[in-house]
Amino acid sequence: MADREPPPADSKANERWLFAIAAVAMLALSVALFAALRIMGGVFQQARDGAVEALLVQSAAIGIIVMATIQTVRAIVPIRSRFHRRRVSRWLGRAPDELRKPPDFKARMQSRIEQSPWLESYVKYQSPQEILHRLLQLTTAEGGDRPAVSLAFFDLPLEQLCGQISAGAERAIVDPRENGPILLRLANAAGEDDVLRFFTAHHELTQAGPSEGSRPQLEERLMRARASVEERVRRSIDCLQIESGYYWRRRLRLLAVALSAALGLMAAVVGHQPLASVPAALTGGVIGGFFAMLARDLTAIVERLRRVP
Repeated sequence: MADREPPPADSKANERWLFAIAAVAMLALSVALFAALRIMGGVFQQARDGAVEALLVQSAAIGIIVMATIQTVRAIVPIRSRFHRRRVSRWLGRAPDELRKPPDFKARMQSRIEQSPWLESYVKYQSPQEILHRLLQLTTAEGGDRPAVSLAFFDLPLEQLCGQISAGAERAIVDPRENGPILLRLANAAGEDDVLRFFTAHHELTQAGPSEGSRPQLEERLMRARASVEERVRRSIDCLQIESGYYWRRRLRLLAVALSAALGLMAAVVGHQPLASVPAALTGGVIGGFFAMLARDLTAIVERLRRVP
């Protein structure tokens, strides 16, 4: 049976360590760039006079440096790949909808199997890692869960990643008996009843003889059930894209604001202006973070344009 188990705790710990290492690398690179520009002069030299204009220009330059650093480290360290993999793993193994379903998915499926023993061939037990492995097989054809393929697959931009998952879901629907567990995961708890109706329609059609008079009605029922499951899976993938995009953008923005504030504080300390430390940190964090996010959005637009054939 497809048991909705939580993802392993060690994967979450590994991701936290990866983000911590990446954040330290970003801070170190940002400080190095900032120090190099300050030694060579430029817009930061005027900040010693305490002028508001110089402070604003400095904050804008800090934001650009921070986002350039984040983009550089992100291109080297597989942060996005690990983040996407963890989000997809949690999405495939998330708990049932508390508003509609009892919490014990396994007991609920066992009750269904007792009423319809044939359902056991559709609802086979698979661990979350096996479900993820099957998803990679469906989306990459031959890749399975090989580290290189998995790393490259989850490093795709979120829109492309969800598109590949949708393509894999279309392949899974073709053979519901073989892909029953992953269909239940893809449709999520809200679409569980639709998936079970699809299994029932598929079973009834496979049991019907080729010359049986009710076969056209069974085929029509199967088509309606399949269309309902396809819609549920699309909405579930949309939910994955919305949630993952939100959490990814929030993490980048928080990191950009924190790094910008740290560099703004360092500018005041290096410029021998201890009284300006707090204003410089606030200005660097707010204005520098804004320019960092603006630079990130412009970079994202350029990346989308580059992907357009």
